[in-house]
Amino acid sequence: MPGRDRRQPAEPGDGPWDAGLQPERTTLAWIRTALTLTVVSLLTARLAGESGLLAAAVGLGGTTVAALLVALQRRRHFRETAPCGPG
Repeated sequence: MPGRDRRQPAEPGDGPWDAGLQPERTTLAWIRTALTLTVVSLLTARLAGESGLLAAAVGLGGTTVAALLVALQRRRHFRETAPCGPG
């Protein structure tokens, strides 16, 4: 069709994406972020090994924040993907 914007699908269902997968992608992205935070926290704690208390605090703090990120995102994901009502 001349004049039709090629970036937009002709029909709503013709696109290469699935809007229902957005919560899944967001959850996976937050889990990757939390995993990265955990690894960086533990590496920082290991590299700062001479100061035992500081290293333990960094490792524990980063790991705790990462666990909270995962827990909050999982709760949000299940809330967004839950059925809307009975039946």
